Amino acid sequence: MQPTFDTAFYQRNHMDLEDELMKFALAIQNFREQSQILSAIWSDDAGRRIRQIHILPLVEQYGSSETTANQYFQASEERLKSFHVMNRLISEYAGLHSSLEERGEDVHRQNNEYQRVSAISERQRDKGLEFAAKSEQYNRLANNHVSPL
Repeated sequence: MQPTFDTAFYQRNHMDLEDELMKFALAIQNFREQSQILSAIWSDDAGRRIRQIHILPLVEQYGSSETTANQYFQASEERLKSFHVMNRLISEYAGLHSSLEERGEDVHRQNNEYQRVSAISERQRDKGLEFAAKSEQYNRLANNHVSPL
């Protein structure tokens, strides 16, 4: 069984963040255009005061929100890159894992073959020792029946 890692969720999440960032940028642009229109309409002192009191802080707030959104977007891109690296490493691990399993099976087969050959060798050695003992016994019997000339 090979381990897997699916980045589809993270890619979808990244694309959603990218879409939200684009919508946010368009909203900021629209807000700036509207504030310019209002500034042009309210060019008198009252309009300038309203712009300084209400509109400019909102523009600054939207600007800082845009900066935060860009930072979050960049962080999500870094996470996506990290997930791609993790996916590659898991694929490499899966390959190494299957190679290790194959080598383990080879070692197991070689061990079984070694044990089989060792058992045959021990049986042949035992037969050889038995034959040598019987030969020695028969030689002694033969020497007892044969007298030297």
